[in-house]
Amino acid sequence: MDYAIGWNRFNLSVLGVWPEPSKTTLRWRLTSASIFWTSTTVTFLFICAPQTTDLILHSTTLDEAIENLSINIPIVISLVKQLVLRYHGEALRLLLVEIVNDWTQTLPEPERLTMLKNAKMSRRLCFFCSILAYIMMVAFISLQIYLNTANASEVDLGGLLHPATFPYDTKKSPYFEITWIGQFMGTILTIISYSCFDTFFATFVLHLCGQLSVLQLNLKELAETAKRDVTLFQNRLGFIVNRHNELYRFAIIIENCFNLMLLGQTLISTIMFCLTGYRLITSMGSHEEDVPIVGKAFFIIHVIYTMLHLYIYCYVGETLLVESTGIAFSAYDCEWYNLPPKKAMCLMIVICRARIAFQITIGKFSPLSLELFGAIMKTSAGYLSVLLAVKEDPMEETAGLELIQFARAFISQRFVTLPQSAYLLMIWGDLELMTEILATAILPVTMACIKLVFTRYRLESLRPLLRSFGEDWKRPKSENERSVMLVNAKVTRIISIWCTILAYCMISLYVIPRSLMIAQMQRDQFEPPHTVVYPGYFPYDISGTSAFVFSCFGQIAAAYSATCSYYTHFINNYY
Repeated sequence: MDYAIGWNRFNLSVLGVWPEPSKTTLRWRLTSASIFWTSTTVTFLFICAPQTTDLILHSTTLDEAIENLSINIPIVISLVKQLVLRYHGEALRLLLVEIVNDWTQTLPEPERLTMLKNAKMSRRLCFFCSILAYIMMVAFISLQIYLNTANASEVDLGGLLHPATFPYDTKKSPYFEITWIGQFMGTILTIISYSCFDTFFATFVLHLCGQLSVLQLNLKELAETAKRDVTLFQNRLGFIVNRHNELYRFAIIIENCFNLMLLGQTLISTIMFCLTGYRLITSMGSHEEDVPIVGKAFFIIHVIYTMLHLYIYCYVGETLLVESTGIAFSAYDCEWYNLPPKKAMCLMIVICRARIAFQITIGKFSPLSLELFGAIMKTSAGYLSVLLAVKEDPMEETAGLELIQFARAFISQRFVTLPQSAYLLMIWGDLELMTEILATAILPVTMACIKLVFTRYRLESLRPLLRSFGEDWKRPKSENERSVMLVNAKVTRIISIWCTILAYCMISLYVIPRSLMIAQMQRDQFEPPHTVVYPGYFPYDISGTSAFVFSCFGQIAAAYSATCSYYTHFINNYY
């Protein structure tokens, strides 16, 4: 048992999230909790929060934002993984108890060899992922030290391991030393958390696959048992059925503990492949003094590492699918033709049940499989090509932009302005209701559409202005000139962020309570059936569920798109 999970125990104990299967003392639990909260606090305070702040305040270009996100996103995911392991500690402890029981019972040599095969695979997987993670960490730290040394005169970096913004001056001693050590410790904890979560999950699934393989051996020997003793055949068949149900419950616990995190990991892996692949491709075209060899090596390892973890998920999921359905083939492969008819019919029930495969899904959406891995890689490559296309000429208008502008205007008119204008004519004379409709939707949405049309009409005049912005930033300048430009850029960026946040908060404070109120009143039967978010007259019957849901989502999308258009025009005028 130590051979199978010993490395996982060491890594998870460092993070304070090891679910000890044996009975623990109060002192052990307090120590584990202290390690957990200390490690998560160090990671959050020294890396996550400062890097997110730096992204909001100082990332003014696409390259800077991608550089920040490509490091910050995995760190946030590592922190979430650590929290998930702590939250599901009791359920994971029960799984470990099952693993301990499976290894401590007396087994025939073929069954033990089958279990050892999967244990060796999980152990090699743990070592390989950990070694690759530490190599990536060394490459990252070397890259950051090199960049900090080469850019020692730049104010923004400050010699820190992770470019970040703190509420104190990190250039003064001992603040610099404390911050650097905190970021270094947080980086080590992040690497351990990111890798051991995946290997721990793989260990559980591979152990389950080993138990299913053992069950297949028992099924193949079942017919031989019937020749010796009929009663023993019934007992062995009952044991196989009960054991199959136990393994199914084992798989359900794994699914409940990991499926949401697997969904997040899958989405993040797609994003990280795009961001890191973008940095890798752009670094290949850069001069060596801009991106050193160690930096390119880090990008390559980062891409491989991201895809490797996703492949591990899909591989163990595919193995589980094959092994669980293999139960049916094992029942068919045994010498059932030598059994009495009634005994052979019992195997038919086993075959029917075993055809329902054990699955580990990503958020209950799709089972983990190699087919899913191929689809994700294909999608990620498509997103990466789009990102590279945007990089080539960020000022050039694309057909996609025109389509987005048309979609915004169409949705706003189709679901809000036109239906409410028709409804306004129908209720003409009711001053209170007319005022509510005009104030909440018609006038703001109409103004947003006018702004969209105006911006589209003046597009040729605005494009030279945007090009001049780009040329001003690309043109070589002195440090003082760039500082003056950055002051105004930061002001406009802060205004953009705050206007956007306030706008979306305002529309959310109307749409969300309105939607909840309609749902509650319809449940209480105080509201007419299928009342939409913005009252209006539609040229079709919205009493049907599909039309009602379609109209509600259309109105919500129109509200948010109109809000974006309304305040974006204001911000552009300020620029």
